[in-house]
Amino acid sequence: MALTSTQRVASVLARLLHGETITFDDWQQHYGAAKSTRTFQRDLADIRQALEENNPDFNLMVQDTGAQLVKKGTQNDLQLALALGQIVIASRAFTHTELALVLTELTARLNPDQKKYFENALRMPKNSYYPLATSKPLLGIMQQVIQAIATHAELVFAYSSSRPSEARGQEHTAQPETMYFDQFYFYVVMHEAQGYRVFRLDRIDRVIKTQPGDWRLSAEHFSLQELRQHTYLQAIGPAVTFQFKAWGIWDTTILDRFPQSRILRTEPDGAFVVEATAKEVGAMMWLRSQGDKVQLLSPPSWVAKMQANAKAVLARYQDK
Repeated sequence: MALTSTQRVASVLARLLHGETITFDDWQQHYGAAKSTRTFQRDLADIRQALEENNPDFNLMVQDTGAQLVKKGTQNDLQLALALGQIVIASRAFTHTELALVLTELTARLNPDQKKYFENALRMPKNSYYPLATSKPLLGIMQQVIQAIATHAELVFAYSSSRPSEARGQEHTAQPETMYFDQFYFYVVMHEAQGYRVFRLDRIDRVIKTQPGDWRLSAEHFSLQELRQHTYLQAIGPAVTFQFKAWGIWDTTILDRFPQSRILRTEPDGAFVVEATAKEVGAMMWLRSQGDKVQLLSPPSWVAKMQANAKAVLARYQDK
């Protein structure tokens, strides 16, 4: 049974809304070989008029490659997409595949010219992207956590903690209340039987099951204010290659903190000998923040500064 003109236009519009590009040959094959280019143009005109009257967010674009719907993008849409794109790239949290997915999603509201501008503006940052040393797909597990937060559900999950007292893949039961991002990682605040605990999203190996939780718990019960009191590495001073020993720190934590760093060897006492390149002020701040878990080995000028700082700190605590 042949379609009426109204049914045919509705069918073409539905396909366009699903993201298809409709060429004349494709249209003719689907809706009748005898249909003329004039009828095709009339169908597109009807669709364009319907969009103008009922859906101002879309434009019908007709080119040599066919007809397709594009969202109307404002200048504000482009600015927001560029800002968010730079933040996502700087996070280093995603695999290359998921980074591409996120950046593509950011262009959903942009018109073709804006998409081209977006791609050109982010080409260099994207090409210089360094994911974390242990980066793994996050979007799937993130969706499960978000869903649990929205429905006040409890999760049973396997988690590989950095705590020496916990085995890798240890099972936990907790109710997630909120999720946030800070310094490379997504974190999930959860309520266990013992109270609140912050879990790193990328260390959740898998969700074993979801079960009903306590609807009385909400994100308002936990404040992120104290957790925001972190010191970030400062990009001040010349870039210098240095080496240090580290005890009791995960090697991946070190590799994440210093991009392109490498573990030179493992000492008999379990210490890692690490070589990294970073700017002096930020690197020294981080090394000092680790206390007796690190020992700076080189360059000599840095070692002298570290020794002087350690003596000055000790003097602060000596009785006078």
